[in-house]
Amino acid sequence: ISTTYQGSPPAARRNPVRTFETVTSGDRSRGTSLANTAVKAPVISNNAAARSNMDVKNIVQPPPSVTFKLVSSEILTMSAVSPLSYKIAVLVFLQNEQGEQLLLRRAKAPNLGCWSPIGGKLETAIGESPFECAIRETREETRHVITIKDLHLFGMIAEKAYEGDSHWLLFLFRCTKPLTSLPLPMEEGEFAFYSRSAIDELPLPDTDRNALWPIYDQYRDTFVALRADCDPGSPLQITVEQITSFDNSLA
Repeated sequence: ISTTYQGSPPAARRNPVRTFETVTSGDRSRGTSLANTAVKAPVISNNAAARSNMDVKNIVQPPPSVTFKLVSSEILTMSAVSPLSYKIAVLVFLQNEQGEQLLLRRAKAPNLGCWSPIGGKLETAIGESPFECAIRETREETRHVITIKDLHLFGMIAEKAYEGDSHWLLFLFRCTKPLTSLPLPMEEGEFAFYSRSAIDELPLPDTDRNALWPIYDQYRDTFVALRADCDPGSPLQITVEQITSFDNSLA
């Protein structure tokens, strides 16, 4: 990747600008499938006029069928510092002995009135790990006592500008120890068990419908790292950054 510098030496060497074009497709509307993201070759110019307009160009095409496209080459871009906060959280996918998913209908924002898996933010002040957080949140919200051996980390997704409010880094866990009863309602909402097919008919957050559940369906027994551009003013864009297969090899 070529690099163009702005400013005069030595300051210029601290301010590299890389530009590239992305071609994206997808739609954030209800029921529309995951975006298919492809990356074109970098477009670099030493022309001063070209350097004055360094915005990344997003060309939106009609949404395709559900597809995850792995971007094999990493292309970086320098961007302005975002004013949004960055939050770290876990989601835990729990099932009963019949294989039905436990969902919480949320009584608070974000996702008020929508159904989603349980979870919560890491207690970063005490250095809590994602696994420790998943165990704690499961116990606090459902009274279901689990250990690290009951958890499989199957995904990590970085959500940029979720609902235009903040950035999120989510760790996705599947719990292998089934629930034996429905947890009691709590301040955050009420619980219910649903089959996987029934979940598609429920009120879900857009990112859950178009990203989270397709990710669970495809990668729950392996591991995938993704990033999602959730800017409300743009189509939802999902990029698979890395997949780890059953034999721990990188795809």
